[in-house]
Amino acid sequence: ENNKVLFDTTMAPLVFADQYLQISAKLPSHNIYGLGEHVHQRFRHSTDWRTWPIFTRDAFPNGGTHNLYGHYPFFLCLEDESGKSFGVFLLNSNAMEVTLQPAPAVTYRTIGGVLDFYIVFGDTPEQVVHEFLDLIGRPVIP
Repeated sequence: ENNKVLFDTTMAPLVFADQYLQISAKLPSHNIYGLGEHVHQRFRHSTDWRTWPIFTRDAFPNGGTHNLYGHYPFFLCLEDESGKSFGVFLLNSNAMEVTLQPAPAVTYRTIGGVLDFYIVFGDTPEQVVHEFLDLIGRPVIP
């Protein structure tokens, strides 16, 4: 709607090798939230070369940056000027790491699978989360 590029992959080459995939994208804002079930000091992520490992294991949440139970490589980005939001979800069950960079940018590195990205849009973060839940489904609550 505002002609802003949201996920610009021209900043670095795509690497697609046997058991290693890497893609980087420049983002329109430093306001990044999400990236799976990790222990965080705050909701908004730092874009100062912070790398988050993403894979599933059964671990008690006792602090640090280790991963927990879920594997949801989804982040929400809130644009600086307009306040509009979008979310990026990589549907890939392989172990991976995601690095947030000062550009602001994001780099995904995974040990296999495919780069099956879904991008959802909304005027507010709540709308983006709603679209994301429509995409992946809601948890079953008895």
